[in-house]
Amino acid sequence: LPCAAKHTFHEECARSWLSRNVTCPLCRVDVRTLVRAARPPERPAEAEAGAGARSRSPSPGEQPSPRSFGYTRDGGMIMRYEPRPSPDLPRPAYIHPDLHSVAELVEIEYPERGTARVWRVPRNT
Repeated sequence: LPCAAKHTFHEECARSWLSRNVTCPLCRVDVRTLVRAARPPERPAEAEAGAGARSRSPSPGEQPSPRSFGYTRDGGMIMRYEPRPSPDLPRPAYIHPDLHSVAELVEIEYPERGTARVWRVPRNT
């Protein structure tokens, strides 16, 4: 999926989930805007023929904008996602020391409310 974590699923599972939901099933980022943003504009001939636009791959060396990371259900914008942040970055007390090496960092900006720094441990750990 186009969320910041680039979560992967079997195609059939992803289609089934997305037919009922607009979020990534793991991180709950709203992927509608990301899917739309990844599509190039339709050419008039394609629109008339009913051909859908395809998602484009990022160009080599292209830096994604913060908006490409996505939005949360409550309107926050994911500004940063680090699946393996530097070991020098202090982990909060609620992350057990044995899990420091697998902890992920997400920073979410909420307009007019500030930024939340969220540490999480993947469920499969």
